[in-house]
Amino acid sequence: MLNELMDVARKIIHALFERESPDETRIFGIVFFLVVLVVYKVVALKLTGSKARAFFVLVPGFTLMIVAAAAVRVFVGDVVPYQISVAAVVLLVAVIPLTRAVQDTSYLRSCLLWGVIFLTAVVVFHTETIVAQAIRDGSKKSSPLRQKNKQLDEIMGIDK
Repeated sequence: MLNELMDVARKIIHALFERESPDETRIFGIVFFLVVLVVYKVVALKLTGSKARAFFVLVPGFTLMIVAAAAVRVFVGDVVPYQISVAAVVLLVAVIPLTRAVQDTSYLRSCLLWGVIFLTAVVVFHTETIVAQAIRDGSKKSSPLRQKNKQLDEIMGIDK
């Protein structure tokens, strides 16, 4: 079971956070965590009126959902719709009540809080995709210019 859990966690981390270079992966992971943390703190404070205890909600919440997906993989197989469905059930049955208890708020407000967290995650991933594509396109356009500059430097005998 532990091996399956680690395998599912690696696949999720790889699918969500793995980028072209290790530095890009680290930067994206840190930015993602910080954005979700800040949004949680701001929204939780406004929505529940209680102190935002992000660490005690986000980490166990995501961990429980990953464990649920791993259990489905062990007993049913690598069927992604089942894994997502079971993670959603765990969210509704375990994670939201945990959030309710930690934040001292209602079930509906806890649902709204997690909805905002998931929407924030979607926005961060979508924005990162757009920015990464723009950077790749920009580097492709600048590459011929660099080559021409290098050729001109060689013709003129300029060493850098």
